[in-house]
Amino acid sequence: MSLRAIARRFGRTDSTVRLWVLRAGDTRLARIDWSDRPSGNPHPIRTSATRETAILALREWLRKHSSLGECGAAAIRHALLVSGQLAPCARTIARILARHGVARVQRQRRPAPPAGWYLPDLAAARAELDSFDFVEGLAFRGGSHFDALTAISLWGSLSGAWPLPSGANSPRTRQLLEAHWRKWRLPRYAQFDNDAVFQGSHGHPAHLGRIVHFCLCLGVIPIFTPPREQGFQNKLESFNAYWQQKVWQRRPFRNHRELARSNDAFLRAHQAKHASRREAAPPRTPFPRVLARSPAADRVIFLRRADHKAKVSLCSQTFTLPSSYAYRLVRCEWHLRRQKLFVFALHRRHPEDQRLLRQIPWKIALTPWFSTPR
Repeated sequence: MSLRAIARRFGRTDSTVRLWVLRAGDTRLARIDWSDRPSGNPHPIRTSATRETAILALREWLRKHSSLGECGAAAIRHALLVSGQLAPCARTIARILARHGVARVQRQRRPAPPAGWYLPDLAAARAELDSFDFVEGLAFRGGSHFDALTAISLWGSLSGAWPLPSGANSPRTRQLLEAHWRKWRLPRYAQFDNDAVFQGSHGHPAHLGRIVHFCLCLGVIPIFTPPREQGFQNKLESFNAYWQQKVWQRRPFRNHRELARSNDAFLRAHQAKHASRREAAPPRTPFPRVLARSPAADRVIFLRRADHKAKVSLCSQTFTLPSSYAYRLVRCEWHLRRQKLFVFALHRRHPEDQRLLRQIPWKIALTPWFSTPR
């Protein structure tokens, strides 16, 4: 009979019958081994049970006692090498953790556009950017709620975290920015979300607050990200989650003094880990000896997404763009001396295409950073 006829008779596919015939070959039917054959290496070289137990014990020690709080495969391998032991590769350690159910499976994501793609000099690593945000809703057991100001730089990964016992406000935030930049020098850009502490009161149209004026006086260009979009602050959002996991949620704290000790240890370890990135990052500007009271920078940048009518809202005012730019991203640059708003197109797939769309006369009031709050 033909192979196809045999497959029809026994209800199998042609490929299955062909596999049986090739497996039998010229051997007698009574001598053929028809048992299933597992795929892969029949004699794999596996890590011994003693070695796996030691790796799991080291992971648990790192999780509880490491200042940085990292206990993944790369951290375990680094700890083994530092102690002078032979260390398997990180992928082998990850498989050991997965076999014992202590490793989390992370979701695969589509690749993001290049870092800093919305500004040409930032994407080319000719300028540095510091991002700032608040972690809100923190509270000790039986105590009042408080916030924490966090910071991370784009290229150098300079980190900062400051719990605010009295809550977030503009004067205290400005003092922390000044202390942070006195220590690490000034970046070219400072990126914020649209919180009123950073941007200023939303109740006054065409108005920007003290933090914006403070940045401009230092020669730092403020950038405000689109509302309700975290893509532009993804590195900072990742650091916020990392800080909460490795500091705030790692152990219970009774007061701000205990939290400050753990926070300082974490920041020292984090900054030491990324020291090589800091050395390779774009240069930063020295902090001036005397704080200026007039702006040295000339731009304020707003990243916005147009609505269904191709309109963007800036400081409680609305501007119309070409109809083809509905639901699309744009970069709006307000020039202080020229009192004009320049709107540029943004395309994630083609970051180099940033042509000018409109020029709009626009005046904005700035609250001086040295003025006394009401």
